[in-house]
Amino acid sequence: MPRIQIVRNATAKTDLIEIWNYIAAESPGAADRLLDEIDKQIIRLADFPEIGARRPEIASDARVLVSGRYLILYRFDGNMVEIIRVVHGARDLTDLF
Repeated sequence: MPRIQIVRNATAKTDLIEIWNYIAAESPGAADRLLDEIDKQIIRLADFPEIGARRPEIASDARVLVSGRYLILYRFDGNMVEIIRVVHGARDLTDLF
């Protein structure tokens, strides 16, 4: 079975930049490590695209994968994983869609 393609949409890319900027204001090294950990979780989705919990209250096809204090929101259509958002776990997810 071929690996699943992973696509980060523009909003998810912006989320990652904002997370890095916020953490880097205090510690650029910590910001780098955090984004490395988030990226490791995202890469895992190529092999295990259904590992994230379904979240139909957010969107009918939404899934969430936890990375530390952050949530990776994504969709899987059988061929591709689309990373939709990367947000802090304390955030209200229902207003993101």
